[in-house]
Amino acid sequence: MLEKILKDINKLINLGFDKKEFKFVEQIEKNIDFLKLRNKNKKCLLIDLINNAERRIKEGKYDDAVARLYRCVELIAQIRLLDYDFNEIDEKEKNKFNLEKIKNKGIDTEKYEKYADENGRVKLGMEKKFELLKDLGWAEAEEIYLQNNTLKNLLQKRNNSILAHGLEPVKKETAEQLFENVKKISEYLFKDNEENLNIEEKLKQAKFMRFK
Repeated sequence: MLEKILKDINKLINLGFDKKEFKFVEQIEKNIDFLKLRNKNKKCLLIDLINNAERRIKEGKYDDAVARLYRCVELIAQIRLLDYDFNEIDEKEKNKFNLEKIKNKGIDTEKYEKYADENGRVKLGMEKKFELLKDLGWAEAEEIYLQNNTLKNLLQKRNNSILAHGLEPVKKETAEQLFENVKKISEYLFKDNEENLNIEEKLKQAKFMRFK
């Protein structure tokens, strides 16, 4: 769709229209490049979701925003687990987590056994995913989530929201604080990455144009 719009605009420019009248063309080109990259790189799913949450905050939809930011934290763990061959993102993947696979990574499976079914398949919540990442050797899991009480307190407010398990509407301040926290912890995925992705650059590249 974006490529078709860009094509039509370029036709107008070729007909003599001033390119300065189409200030948004450059951003559309960036959007197209980002969307192509998103299909190849799971980290770009996170970028897209962060921008999505920011738009909801600007629209005053704070409950919606924090629901998306909660998903961002979950996604951080899932993306990092891909590096250890635990794929929970792709629906087609089976045996996403199982005791044998965890054991083969050199981890004592005792604390994960109670989450396993009769076939050894393990269903882990967000906290346990970060614990598994710590056990796998990702020390940053402590700072990102396990010992991050500020983040946990903000996420608890999400749990009490109307779109989760409670009836308390989310305040603007909570949504903005959670947004900044999530953006900060997301940077850990982009440190020393082989793709040389820069989170701030990608956030700008993925931003939608806003027309008034």
